[in-house]
Amino acid sequence: TNGIATHITHIKGTINKSSFIECGNDGLDLMSSEVTVTSSRFRHNGDKGISVGENSQALILDADIEHCIIGVQVKDQSQVKISKSRLFHCQTAIHAYSKKWTYPFGGKIYIEQCQFDDSQHYDIDLSKDSTPNFQKIFQF
Repeated sequence: TNGIATHITHIKGTINKSSFIECGNDGLDLMSSEVTVTSSRFRHNGDKGISVGENSQALILDADIEHCIIGVQVKDQSQVKISKSRLFHCQTAIHAYSKKWTYPFGGKIYIEQCQFDDSQHYDIDLSKDSTPNFQKIFQF
């Protein structure tokens, strides 16, 4: 597709065993939602593999995210836990920041047992208003 493959707003749910490949923009765009993403693949998306914004909460488990400009972007008071996932060949694997002034802080991200390989710019890029928490990060 040329745009966002899946845009989810004000939803609570689960995405399981799904593939988002060669999307022109974002593979998955979450806004004001609570979503669990399991065993899914994000490859060659034109912008972000997964975008999480506007006070969303996401749990990402066992994801393969590769060849995206940004693997996972967390913004605007959103919270993400990413666990047992692999982020390969992205310009920036994980990015957290504040986009809209209406939210008091950027993104909060909890990273557990993830692998990073061959990020062109950064494995993890956080603005001063974003909060990280790391456990067992593997870099190759």
